[in-house]
Amino acid sequence: MNIKQEEIIEHYKNPNNFYKLDNYTHTYKAVNYSCGDEIEVFLIVKNKKIVKISFIGSGCSISIATASILSDYLVNKYVHNVLLLNVEDVVSLLGIDITVSRRKCAYLPLFAIQQALKKKSGVNIT
Repeated sequence: MNIKQEEIIEHYKNPNNFYKLDNYTHTYKAVNYSCGDEIEVFLIVKNKKIVKISFIGSGCSISIATASILSDYLVNKYVHNVLLLNVEDVVSLLGIDITVSRRKCAYLPLFAIQQALKKKSGVNIT
């Protein structure tokens, strides 16, 4: 196992920002029924920047680790830049090869964050 794979496992076992944020301005729950992953994100946005992110949910190591990594990485990023990110950006951030079937797991947390920023609240079933 390489260092990036070890980091993914650590983020899965001990995810950063894994709680429901109080006083959030944006939220969204994304569910992938094909694999059972569920990620609900909570964001505080001020002056068009993400100030804080937290999440709750359950899922595979890739989806939970991605949510954890994104919850750190996206703080202080402008909303318009976050909305431009895609699955390739997430895979690059993870730093490991991900099979086509697991890309949906990796993308789920970013999808939830982007939907929260667009809609402020809601539920999506993918």
